[in-house]
Amino acid sequence: MKCECEKITCLSGLAAQLYARNHLEKVETDATIWQTVYVCPVTSVKWLMDYPHSEAHGGGEPQLRKMRDLDNIEPCFQDEK
Repeated sequence: MKCECEKITCLSGLAAQLYARNHLEKVETDATIWQTVYVCPVTSVKWLMDYPHSEAHGGGEPQLRKMRDLDNIEPCFQDEK
């Protein structure tokens, strides 16, 4: 079965929120550092949602990035929305 997780490495803003809500399963949340780990039920790929501009009003836009492990998280580039 094909899954968008095979093509996507990063989403931001509303696209990140919708993809996480509609496709991924929440694994754990650390509210102290504004991070949530998700997993794809189809591919078992892990994803990290964080707020890299948390100093902005309302916490800024979220980023959803593909994880290999905690030390290997895909970069998120603005043109990849």
